[in-house]
Amino acid sequence: PRTCEDQCSGRSGRSGTSGTRRDARPSELLGNKQQQHSTGKDTMANASGLAQEEIERLIFFEAAKEQAKLEVKKNPRDVQALIRWGGALLELAHLKQGTEAIQCIEEAIEKIEEALKIDPRKHEALWCLGNAYTSQGFLHASVDRAQDYFD
Repeated sequence: PRTCEDQCSGRSGRSGTSGTRRDARPSELLGNKQQQHSTGKDTMANASGLAQEEIERLIFFEAAKEQAKLEVKKNPRDVQALIRWGGALLELAHLKQGTEAIQCIEEAIEKIEEALKIDPRKHEALWCLGNAYTSQGFLHASVDRAQDYFD
């Protein structure tokens, strides 16, 4: 099954518009500048408390978001770039907490809805929008508030 990471951010194994290897690890994309000596455990200490793999995902999706932003700046009607932008934001939300996560999801929804205004039948956008609302629902402690996103 495809994940939101695959569907929304374009990591399906197909080559993208940026020419970046979709299966590359974020550290490979950065020329291994972010890799640390490994002892078999996550050795990178950081203030955010993220594991090395999460840091790599954060770097990857920040870069994907910025690339999509550039593509949308060149062509504001680029549906795929809007979907990738929203998908990257949605993936970033999973690496954040509290209001930061909520803000990422809300911005992802905005980008995906922009894509749907251009192409209302774009299945990837509809799929990502459903994932965004589901993610939003999981962020609320109140069952009533969360249920609004699942209905």
